Amino acid sequence: MQKLTAADLVAQISRLDNNRWYLYPSEISQLKITKIVEPEGPIKFVSINLKKEDAKERSGSISSSQLARIASAFSNKPDYPIHIDRVFSASSNSRSALETLLAYTPHFYICYTRFG
Repeated sequence: MQKLTAADLVAQISRLDNNRWYLYPSEISQLKITKIVEPEGPIKFVSINLKKEDAKERSGSISSSQLARIASAFSNKPDYPIHIDRVFSASSNSRSALETLLAYTPHFYICYTRFG
């Protein structure tokens, strides 16, 4: 099996519409892609919190190293649910943006679990 790379992820995300707002899985915020540097990133975006009346667009970026790290995690466990927060040790402000964009590509999806 071929190893997934950052370039593969960027290629998939670059197929998304740059003129569209993408709703985060939490449904609290949304984001829009502003720039994609091929072949391996970074990916620039703006996001806005939908729950705040006076919310302003905030810019953010998904780095090449973040893309490489998540590609490696998916390559090491194909067809296995990956907890993105754990891959990044709950750090990085843009991990939820990366999760959101991947969920809109055809090869990834969000999986919810219930506890209790």
